[in-house]
Amino acid sequence: MSLLVGMKGDDMSKPILDFAAIRTITSNLNPAEIDLSGAIAANAELMASIIRAGRPMNISPSVTHDMVAVLSQANADLVAGMGKTIEVHALLADLRDRLGLKAIAFGGGMWKGDILTPEAQSGDGMTGPVRLAASS
Repeated sequence: MSLLVGMKGDDMSKPILDFAAIRTITSNLNPAEIDLSGAIAANAELMASIIRAGRPMNISPSVTHDMVAVLSQANADLVAGMGKTIEVHALLADLRDRLGLKAIAFGGGMWKGDILTPEAQSGDGMTGPVRLAASS
């Protein structure tokens, strides 16, 4: 998928952005982040339930240790994956800036930002949500 669809008029140095491609990327970014957060939380809840289940049944921790160790490593891997997704988010923000798109959304901090529209970006009359990446 290319973000560029060609050059604009006589100015061969000015690319025409493919907002459909940008929308595809941006519409997949937030769900990826949310899904990773949900997987980390669900995995932690599973691990906690295994640990808690042994206590009232008077089961030795050595019985569940291997399961907890595997789940703990799985969660560490998921957290590392989330870090990589955050890294991609920052790279997309850098690309957005290099393409000259305006950053209205705020991110990389505590709050997610507002949705940008292509007409706010390019003035070409296209509509629909676009957020290449939140500001970092």
